Amino acid sequence: MKKNIVTATGLISIYLVVLILIMGLGYIDGKTLKSALIPIFVNMINFIAAITLFNVFGKEDNKSFLIYNFGGLVIRLLLMLAIIFYCLKFLNIEVYAFIFHFLIFYFLLQIIEIKIFAEYKQR
Repeated sequence: MKKNIVTATGLISIYLVVLILIMGLGYIDGKTLKSALIPIFVNMINFIAAITLFNVFGKEDNKSFLIYNFGGLVIRLLLMLAIIFYCLKFLNIEVYAFIFHFLIFYFLLQIIEIKIFAEYKQR
């Protein structure tokens, strides 16, 4: 589990450094950088919330595990949907860059989250 979390945060950190270097070289502007950073951090918060729920309620029986994690998933999805609408409506960002980064990092972190759940339940 820790290996997957370290891998995810390492890849995201490397990507953030590359983004900042690209901005420093002048290939992207501040608006595009902001459009990339916001969804990355939103997805990281979502991932951290999922791992926290898993650590707190993952040790219980299967029924409780499913209730807490799927219930948490619904709440996290609703919060992320509200954040997406807020960002697209009120922030001055590039919409396509925001959506692209959001989808890429959402699916990447969801795959890692599923791997963590599957590895734990196989033990």
